[in-house]
Amino acid sequence: MPADPSPLVGLRCDAGGGIGLGHLQRMTALARALRAAGAGACFVAPRRAWPVLAAQGVAEAGMIAADGGVTDWAQTPGLRAVVLDTLWSGNAAETATEAGTLAARGVPVAVIDSMPPDHFVAAPGLPPVDLVVTPYLGADGFRPAPVARRWLAGADHAILGPEYAPLRAAEPEPEPRLLITCGGADPEGLSAEIVGHFLRHGWPEGPEGAALGVDVVVGPLFAPHHLARLQRHAATQPALRLQAAPRSLAPLIANAALVGGRLGLVRYEAAALRRGGVWLQPGEAYREYLAGFARAGLAEVFLAGDRDGHGAFLARLHALAGLVAAGPAALATVFSPAAFEAVDARGTERVAQALLEIAS
Repeated sequence: MPADPSPLVGLRCDAGGGIGLGHLQRMTALARALRAAGAGACFVAPRRAWPVLAAQGVAEAGMIAADGGVTDWAQTPGLRAVVLDTLWSGNAAETATEAGTLAARGVPVAVIDSMPPDHFVAAPGLPPVDLVVTPYLGADGFRPAPVARRWLAGADHAILGPEYAPLRAAEPEPEPRLLITCGGADPEGLSAEIVGHFLRHGWPEGPEGAALGVDVVVGPLFAPHHLARLQRHAATQPALRLQAAPRSLAPLIANAALVGGRLGLVRYEAAALRRGGVWLQPGEAYREYLAGFARAGLAEVFLAGDRDGHGAFLARLHALAGLVAAGPAALATVFSPAAFEAVDARGTERVAQALLEIAS
């Protein structure tokens, strides 16, 4: 444990329409775990993201502006370590430079990794970071060991909110419901497109003609015209419920038999609660890694960059929704119950402990 009973850990992240909320939600989960262990945590983000952080429950007193660069915010009194969750498409070089610059200043650094081609590669000529966390299924088979003093890899380090572990242990029985979630922004309007597809091709019904219950998560960054389209759909289909910016997806996932939508960290949240998923990934990135979900029996992932990948996703989700309406038990033939042991919902605790060790 750290010599200082309450070291301050800086959680470097960003959020917004183009980035979404996934990075911020991971850091929020880590902040809660660190505070539960007696450490302090603050959020380091550009000021333009502060309203998004505030809407997610982060107090302004716990925010540090990242606009001036490392030279400014690394001087925060009491800062004992920094976690960078800034790896996304096109940002790898900036993350590597920031991580190396912090390390050169003597600040212990952890990097939340991405998967190839956006994975962490240390910047030439700068010191190695203390910790790299690659919290993804089969991660050590998709990238070489990073230049770092310690590497944590695999789905058992998936960073989820603290509500997932007790809910997983309770093993809640699903209802015959479908949960649709496409992230905090859903820039392409996929949520409304899925619902429109169901309405056009026949809303799934159970053996006695009852319409399948469908919950659609409406994120805080949804464009007004996408929200309006969903509201029009909800007015015509009583079985459709819009869930506006829930603080956690866990209760909705636990209540559903199947989860689907735009690919994001929710694939691990669903797996942690033993729910299968059907996901659409924009473009063609991460093909081999995502294929591992299907091989493991955890989820099915369609790539929008493939020929008719978008249409195949909509058709498959509609077909599996029909199975849910007939009875959730049928999904056991699609998704392997044993595969869900890969995500045990304890990853946040493991990562937080590793952070406390480098902050000592």
